Amino acid sequence: KLFVIPKGNFRPMPSVDSMALHLTAKNVLEEDVIPFNTFLKKLFSQRRKALEGAMKILGLPPIQDKRRAEALSPTELFDLFKQLVDRQKC
Repeated sequence: KLFVIPKGNFRPMPSVDSMALHLTAKNVLEEDVIPFNTFLKKLFSQRRKALEGAMKILGLPPIQDKRRAEALSPTELFDLFKQLVDRQKC
């Protein structure tokens, strides 16, 4: 916490005071973060395609799923990524 900013400094005036914070970013990336981001970019570049078709177009191992990428939760997307990584290790 750095300091309080009184509500009178804002227009329109809010009902609460604000606070300035100092945040420090962590530079530590897990080993899967960059490949996962690449996977997401590729997958979402085929937004109008079902996962089944998108995987084929992207040259990724096939899966049986008629949903689109945006229909999956973040956890489901990461699980799909891990599944593909595990398949490639075999």
